[in-house]
Amino acid sequence: MSIKQSLANLNSLIEGKESESVFLDLGARYTKGVVKEHNTIKTVFSEEATSDHAKDIISVLKKYRLTSAKVSLCVKGPDAIMRYIPFPRMEKKNLKQSFGFELGKHIPFPADTVYFDVCVIEEEFSKTESLVLLAAVKKEMLTPIIEEAAKEKIKLSAITLSPLATINVFLSWHNTTDNCAILDIGYGSTSLSLIKKTVPYLSREIKISGKSLLKKLSAIKNCDSAEAEKMLISKQNSAEIAEISEEIFLGIAEEIRSSLDYFEMNTGEQINSLFLTGGFSYLPGVGEIMANSLGIEAKPWKPWEKLGISFPETGLPPDMFSAVLGLIP
Repeated sequence: MSIKQSLANLNSLIEGKESESVFLDLGARYTKGVVKEHNTIKTVFSEEATSDHAKDIISVLKKYRLTSAKVSLCVKGPDAIMRYIPFPRMEKKNLKQSFGFELGKHIPFPADTVYFDVCVIEEEFSKTESLVLLAAVKKEMLTPIIEEAAKEKIKLSAITLSPLATINVFLSWHNTTDNCAILDIGYGSTSLSLIKKTVPYLSREIKISGKSLLKKLSAIKNCDSAEAEKMLISKQNSAEIAEISEEIFLGIAEEIRSSLDYFEMNTGEQINSLFLTGGFSYLPGVGEIMANSLGIEAKPWKPWEKLGISFPETGLPPDMFSAVLGLIP
């Protein structure tokens, strides 16, 4: 089984019946959506999010008249984790049950408080082990979504993690065998994934994010977060914004460096390039800061261009939609 197929199998912590398709990325600042009809991208949208993902989903589906659609979604945050774990080889049909007995060893939450799924991403990791990808989400995060969807008769088809969806579309798009990294700079957190040729090797969340930048910009400009965000989107005073954001992005670069060092120490290889995406990756100077700090090539990643998807004018950067594209089969 290919890595792409294995990851696709993991995109179903919860399974349901098929119908018209809508794909949602539940971000901390925006709920991003893509609607597919007859294998064609029909609509792309974004709506401001609240702290209540369940209500956000219902609100968005009602607004766009998608309550009868098949819904797939991805989530991220401190209640959602991914781990890459060497595990004794066994028949795949027995893997999840066997892994469940040891789940508590691998996650920072009690085992009975999470939904989880696993898949083998490297069959022959060692003489006796496979490399297993674990995805786990706290029930307190997902249960309200599941219950609200059931109450509203929403066809909830699949739930996965945003970094996993991003990896999924990256491996569909990226056709070289270099070791590389994906950096998704979002509002609430920054996601980093390291890819060893064609196999995911490490995924982690970095707390420094767009929210950190907005907080700093608000303090300097003596304005609220919404006004600071408008400055960033409109690229007002780009040189000044770049100077203000430099400290934030240098902090992210330091976090990345520790992960690159871990990769090199454990594999004897180096990461060759860094691909930038996410709503805050488009800001001036980000690529240069990362390249100069880390000593590797850093460049924008725009998967929608490869996939031939045109985005409507939303006033928001298309870079926000990379994860949601990874949900589309």
